[in-house]
Amino acid sequence: CLARPLDASERDLLLRLAWRTLTGHLTDRPITDADLEAYAFTPCLLAPRGLFVTLRKAGRVRGMQGEIEPARPLYQQVIVFTRRAATRDARFPPLSDTDLGETVIELALIGERTRVSGPSEIRPDSQGVFLEKWGRRALFLPGLPAQQGWTAERTLDELCSQASLPKGSWTKSARIEVFATEIVAGAPPAEPPAQPPPPSPAPEPAVETPSPVRSAR
Repeated sequence: CLARPLDASERDLLLRLAWRTLTGHLTDRPITDADLEAYAFTPCLLAPRGLFVTLRKAGRVRGMQGEIEPARPLYQQVIVFTRRAATRDARFPPLSDTDLGETVIELALIGERTRVSGPSEIRPDSQGVFLEKWGRRALFLPGLPAQQGWTAERTLDELCSQASLPKGSWTKSARIEVFATEIVAGAPPAEPPAQPPPPSPAPEPAVETPSPVRSAR
C-alpha cells in the first residue's frame, strides 16, 4: 500500500471518516462501532500506517497530532489523531462545535521511509525528515523546512533542538530518515443529493360494469 496512492474512493472515505469523527467528538456524538459498519474499508485502509492529522481554522493551524510509526490500521489512526488534534494539542485552545464551519482537516499519510547518512541525501524542499538519537526523536513533515528556507544542515539542527538534543549531534550515531507523504484534505464533504421519491403508479382507469340486459316479455 505504500507503493501506490490511494484511489479516489479511498481518499473520500478517509475524509468522511475524519469528519464524522471530528463532528461527533465536538457535539458529544462519538463515533461508534455501529457507525463503522457503514464504511467499506479496503485492504490499504486496514493496513497499519503512520499518519499525522492537522486541523486548520481560517487557514491557521489549530491542532496537530500523529505518529510516524504504523502502530494501528490507517482508519483507526484517523479516528485517534483527529480526536487528539481537536482537543488535546496543548499548543492550541481546544476546538468546539462553533469552529466546525471554518475548519479544514488535513491527513498526511506517511509513505516509505528511507534511511540516509547525512544532509547530502536530503531534499528539504520535498521530503519529510525524521531524526532519532538516545531515545529522543523529532520530525518535520514535507514542506516545513522549505517554508522556513532551511538548508538540509539547518533542518537537522532544528530537529535536534526539537528533540532536546545539542545542535550538531546528528553528525554521530543518529538515525536519520527521509519520507514522502500523501495528503488528503478538505472541508466537510457534501452530502449526496437526496433522491426524489419514485413516482406513484398511475391509477388504473375505472372499468364500467355493463348493466344487465333485461329480456323483453
